[in-house]
Amino acid sequence: MFIGILISCSKDDSQFIEINGRYLYEYPNCDNGGNFELNCTDYIEFIANSQANILIYGDILFRVNYQLKENKIEFTYENGEKFDLTFIIQNETTLFWAESNQTWIKE
Repeated sequence: MFIGILISCSKDDSQFIEINGRYLYEYPNCDNGGNFELNCTDYIEFIANSQANILIYGDILFRVNYQLKENKIEFTYENGEKFDLTFIIQNETTLFWAESNQTWIKE
């Protein structure tokens, strides 16, 4: 008697979400009074397979590396040090920054 077991592996692309482009967070009721050093909008722009530009905390633009881990995006500086920011991917157009309770929307 011969018993065979067939195992098949396939990639399920239905769970794959592509992250690219620019995502914005606009501060509610923000008025910078014409002072361009005070931003009312933060953004993250995914510019390559593993790099992004982040404008956050005012007027400083950070170039960082990013890595997708399940439904999260984690960031490191180019020197490998952790950038203290993690987004939860809600869908292709929405990221959530839980630590600040902010929803960022794709531009």
